[in-house]
Amino acid sequence: MNLLITLLKPVLVLLALICWWRHRMLFAPRSGWLGLQLAIALVAESYASMLSVRVLPNLWWYDLYVPVEFGILLGYVHGHLKQRWQRAAVWPAATLLAVAYAMDLRSTYPEGFVSSAYILGSLVITAALLALLYDLALRTDRALHAQPLFWAFLGMVLFFAGMVPMLGPWNQLTQESPRLAAQLYMVNHVLFLLRYGGVIVACAIREPTVSA
Repeated sequence: MNLLITLLKPVLVLLALICWWRHRMLFAPRSGWLGLQLAIALVAESYASMLSVRVLPNLWWYDLYVPVEFGILLGYVHGHLKQRWQRAAVWPAATLLAVAYAMDLRSTYPEGFVSSAYILGSLVITAALLALLYDLALRTDRALHAQPLFWAFLGMVLFFAGMVPMLGPWNQLTQESPRLAAQLYMVNHVLFLLRYGGVIVACAIREPTVSA
């Protein structure tokens, strides 16, 4: 079952990428950054799936993907933040994340996952996205559920916020109880669906995001 879901992940990302391409102006400004993240995610998930099929470890691959993912997403949300102090806070957060990633990578690569760095990055992205959702709620003259960006941002918030408690005990579980770790990883599949499904739902709505 886990293998089947793993193989379906690139398909979901591909659908999200196609939807983004057809309706990319919905995600402006810096829509191209989101498209780039989707394209790289497609490559990352496809290669990870290939490794899984061959029963080869793929944590090292995700370790290398993490800084690329967060770097692109920080660039994307930076373009949406309205307050100057919010935009200024992105760069110290990115620097802190880079330091945490380097320390985490040194202690875990290639056997483990950079879970501490991912948790920190998830908290930063979640905070930024919550600020964007709050701003969207203030500026829109339509119901939030009718706003494309609401679904795109909400999908990412659910994913990254949900990854925090899941990754907390991850490396220890993989060492002490691989079976329990595999069961816990099912949570990732659900969060993954919510994240990229949010992009697809956003494109299906295709309504103006904010009032004039």
